[in-house]
Amino acid sequence: MKRFWILLVAIAALLPLAGCYDDEIEIIPDNIMHQGDHRLFTLSHEVSDLKERDVVCVLKDTLGNIFHRDATVDFIQDNADFNLKYGLREGYYHLLCINFKSSNPKDMDGIESIGIGRFLDIKDGHIHVVGAYSPAYKFGGSGTAEDPYQISTAQDLYNLQGYVNGDGGERQFVGAHFVQTQDIDLMEYSYYVNMEYGWQPIGKSYSNPFQAYYNGNGYCVSGIYINRKEQSAIGLFGMLFNAAIENLTISNSTFKGDGAVGAIAGASRGNGDDVPYVSIIKNCHVTGCEISGNVAVGGIMGMVDTETRMLIENCSVSSSSKVSTAGYGVGGILGAGVYSSTTMITSCKNHANISGGLVNTGGIAGGADTIMVTSCYNYGEVGSTASDSRAVGGILGGAGTAVMLDVHNTGAVNGYKGIGGILGSTLINEESDGSNATYNTAYIYSSHNEGSVTGNHRVAGICGEAQLVANQCYNDAEVKAESSYVGGILGTTPVSAVHDVANFGKISGYSNVGGIIGKVSEGSYASNVNLGEVTGMSGAVGGIIGKSGNQSMVHHCGNFGKMKIDGDGNLGGIVGEVGDPREWSKLDIANVVISSFEMALSIAGFAIPAVATVAKVSDKAMEGINIAMAVKDVIVMTYDIKVYNFGTISTFVNLLNPSEAEVETMKNEMEIAAQKNTSRMDSIILARVKSCISKSALDTASIIRAEKNRVKSMEFYRNSADNQTLYNDNINVSLRSRYEEVEHNKKIDNLIHSIVGGVAIVASLTALAVGTAVSGGAALLVAAGGMAAGLVGGANSVAKSARNFDSNVLEISQCYNFGALEAPKDANAGGIAGKVVEYTYITDCLNGGEYSKGSYPIVESIGAESTIDNSLDLCGTEARVIADFGTHIYEYNDNMILCQGKSEDDLEDLYYDLVCYLPTSGLDPVSERCILVPSTACKSSSYVNWNIGEDKKWIIHNEGVLGSFAVPNVSKMTKNNQ
Repeated sequence: MKRFWILLVAIAALLPLAGCYDDEIEIIPDNIMHQGDHRLFTLSHEVSDLKERDVVCVLKDTLGNIFHRDATVDFIQDNADFNLKYGLREGYYHLLCINFKSSNPKDMDGIESIGIGRFLDIKDGHIHVVGAYSPAYKFGGSGTAEDPYQISTAQDLYNLQGYVNGDGGERQFVGAHFVQTQDIDLMEYSYYVNMEYGWQPIGKSYSNPFQAYYNGNGYCVSGIYINRKEQSAIGLFGMLFNAAIENLTISNSTFKGDGAVGAIAGASRGNGDDVPYVSIIKNCHVTGCEISGNVAVGGIMGMVDTETRMLIENCSVSSSSKVSTAGYGVGGILGAGVYSSTTMITSCKNHANISGGLVNTGGIAGGADTIMVTSCYNYGEVGSTASDSRAVGGILGGAGTAVMLDVHNTGAVNGYKGIGGILGSTLINEESDGSNATYNTAYIYSSHNEGSVTGNHRVAGICGEAQLVANQCYNDAEVKAESSYVGGILGTTPVSAVHDVANFGKISGYSNVGGIIGKVSEGSYASNVNLGEVTGMSGAVGGIIGKSGNQSMVHHCGNFGKMKIDGDGNLGGIVGEVGDPREWSKLDIANVVISSFEMALSIAGFAIPAVATVAKVSDKAMEGINIAMAVKDVIVMTYDIKVYNFGTISTFVNLLNPSEAEVETMKNEMEIAAQKNTSRMDSIILARVKSCISKSALDTASIIRAEKNRVKSMEFYRNSADNQTLYNDNINVSLRSRYEEVEHNKKIDNLIHSIVGGVAIVASLTALAVGTAVSGGAALLVAAGGMAAGLVGGANSVAKSARNFDSNVLEISQCYNFGALEAPKDANAGGIAGKVVEYTYITDCLNGGEYSKGSYPIVESIGAESTIDNSLDLCGTEARVIADFGTHIYEYNDNMILCQGKSEDDLEDLYYDLVCYLPTSGLDPVSERCILVPSTACKSSSYVNWNIGEDKKWIIHNEGVLGSFAVPNVSKMTKNNQ
């Protein structure tokens, strides 16, 4: 009996347990990922600081899906046994971190994380914990390229920052590799570091830089707060030294500092020796961030230090971000590259509005000493809060030696001086009154601007002021300036080669305004076209060039835009004024930088100046990327570094010393970009030509044929490097022949018809000490406009532009104007030029633009010893002279005035009136010099000595048809016999 009662009590005691077990039986939700039977695994060093028993394991599967598992932990000596609430099925999982609720948390919500960085390999009925782990640093992984250190939590980033910034931090992780494994929110840790100042950048100073490789792996770091207004090198990473960061996004963060401020990194530094150390930022993006400081502020990166090479590729900044400075150097991607730095920015986009201060504001980069920018776009507005700001550009604000290929801007650009839709300024130095200016060299190829450009002076759709080579560029936006030197492509330049460019926007300014260039001193301007209305108050206004020096070639250019001058001055369909240097003001005269390493104009058509021509370059020969259409190699950068194998970074580093395959790839990419840009430019031109001439009384087909002939010549020009060499060599030959004819074979030592590849040795206009935190005690130069000038090697010299030569060498050939001229009677206005100096040579030119009675068909005011040959006016309604020669010694040969709607009989009396207007002393009979014919009888027999025909300089599209006329044919510079 006693045994029975004992058994009954035992059964009764078990019944409640059985009932509880039945009530709490586990029901597994349907959405539990990778559900299985495996629950138990053990960790040791990874969780040595863990005390809590209830935790959450954060895991990632092989497809990149992140999921969670609740677990309980039993601590047995140095081990921690984890029991998952829901088991896992067989497979391979990445254990990213352990989350738990802490009684003493760093995060305000009480949740802390411990990064693990190990892997769970589930097979054979067990969970195996695999993968390296570093107890010393508490990172998973071994830090190699094949097995990088794992960054999974805010605590991991906090630890990394502590190691790099601590004592001996300059030696920590040199050449090591890190990989981020999930999105990280740093908001709570920012305040944990310092409630007032926020996060301390990883690599806080020049002496404690980050010297490793960080792969964000496509993940984001958000919530960073930094408010260190007296500290430089501000960003998630502060100072880089021979480092690389890739595949990282920064979002919803604030970065405020003194100098060198950027979301990804504050600055990169060199070592102060001849070795050009390189840092790289690739595939990084910034969204919803506020970035500000006093000097060198960039959406991606703040500053590139002296003797440093920086490569930034495929990065972007969103429109929800704000990038600003009240001081110097701000850009959507990069703030500034200081003296003797070299930067390459490629395939980057900025959507943020950029607000600058006094100097160097750009949509992609604020300013840089030596820089190449390729395949970049700016969509944000770029402007300055300073009333006297300068060097503001849609892509680049200020530069030393600059090369820009396939760059585009759509954002509005505004500033005071040196303002451009692509590039603002390369100014090195000038007098306080703006005279005696000296510029560095810039090259812009296959680029365009669609954002309005406004400023006070030196303002243009592409480049405000520079020694410039420009090819296959166009502006399709309004350009407006309150003062002088305003152009659709270039504002002002001492020497330049501008070929195959177009302007479609309305251009207006006070004086020296041009559809292509406001003011030039000397150079080559070939196959350019303007379709925008051009307006000025005084000075010089021209369809192609407003005011030109007396050592230039203007060839095969066309104007279709209406031309207007409101006051006294000179107005021309092609050139407003060719000025005598003896009459130029100090402000008109600039300094041409001549280097012992000159680039002849025969290569200036597609010549790219040396990007790496800076002081203390390595003895290693400069490597280049040869673009198919270039006649010289593009010298990208000089490098002498160890190539680390860091995923895709390795191929990027290899571009610094490119293989043949990489060279070929870049060539192809540039060719495709060029073809797209020029095809779009050509299609816009032809469409708007038709619009411009829709109300013209002239033969529409012939007008369109004139422009098609120009495009045809450019197809030849664009086709190959050999063709470009021929074209540009012919320009040089033509100018040299003209000079020798005038000067009887005198030596032309000072004549510059080459665009220089070097830059002058001149001090910066403005120098600022960024601070010891960045420079290590050395003052870093953040200069106005052109920054500091680089060195080419050998003797450099600076010479005055618009010099007083014994004779002028100016040629205007195969140019045509169909834009109407509107000028008061006191102005000099001509269908081709308003006023030109002595020894000017105008040949094979055509005016089809209407002009007032007081204007002249070709030139109104022309200097002594000048020649006008084979030129045609289509808008005559009465007999008149083609130019106002006055009493000068001159020549005029085989020119024509076509009187619309008049017959041969009607012209008999007018012909004799024409004779009375022309001086005849010492000349052949005037009938052999200037011919007046009706436009209804345009036949090849009417054009004596004009070489009419398909392969000649002139062609009649609809010969004998009412309203047809001769137009310039293919450029004479394309002929091998020139």
